[in-house]
Amino acid sequence: MTKLAPPGRFKVIHCILPAGRAHAMLDRLREEKGIASVFFHHSRGGGISTRKGRESFHYVEREIATVLVPEDRADEIFEFIYFAAGVNQPHAGMVLMEKTRLAMPVAMPEAAPGKPG
Repeated sequence: MTKLAPPGRFKVIHCILPAGRAHAMLDRLREEKGIASVFFHHSRGGGISTRKGRESFHYVEREIATVLVPEDRADEIFEFIYFAAGVNQPHAGMVLMEKTRLAMPVAMPEAAPGKPG
């Protein structure tokens, strides 16, 4: 049976990025910061743009990454995501952080001896 992480206080960080950027950023987050409670999904939408006085349909695709982090590391992880995802560049997305009421991180199972992890 998998051990659950001890209860604690957490924050949720959401990152909205251009399509194709979330997977690499979340891999870096797992490898470099040890944060495994992450997921992302794809979204798309459209709207009317009135650039230069002409109406045209504008279609966009985004990825939305969600990360659960311990409250004491939230600012550190927020800054890491900000730069790792390239949000510090113009028109590259945005990052939001919020408190959680109830949350539990993902506990990765231990690999059995002799079996690949």
